[in-house]
Amino acid sequence: MRLHVETTLGCPADAAFAAVQTSQVFADICAGWCTFKAVDAAPLPDRWREGQQFRLKPFIFGLIPSGVHEFKVVRVDPVARQLHFSERDAVVTRWEHSVRVLPAGAGTCLYADSIDFDAGALTPLVWLWSRAFYRMRQRRLRRLLSASPSRAHPSSPRP
Repeated sequence: MRLHVETTLGCPADAAFAAVQTSQVFADICAGWCTFKAVDAAPLPDRWREGQQFRLKPFIFGLIPSGVHEFKVVRVDPVARQLHFSERDAVVTRWEHSVRVLPAGAGTCLYADSIDFDAGALTPLVWLWSRAFYRMRQRRLRRLLSASPSRAHPSSPRP
């Protein structure tokens, strides 16, 4: 199954791409719907880097444990402004998630999440939940980058 969700962000593409490479922005835009705790003792890194692998314990709506989620950063391409993650868990056997940020002119950009996944018989249910989840994440990302100039500027330090 494939899911594609996109939005326009009110900041330059380089700023948006810099922000979405951070685990803090990931945690901020997922909060409430899905929180992730590292299974291993090491916390998530400040920035995603190719080849990193993590085992995370997701909690749906912050309460319902969802087993162990394997998460690998496959690609970080700053020139194309693309990220690619390969993920899986006991329910979702394949989750290939690509993030792309494209300039849209006048200080804006197009941000897109594309996910190819398989959850067996639960695939339609996972698709419905994921569509709502990614729309919510993108709304939060729009607000976060509009409200926090330091996160929307690639050369500014993270708070």
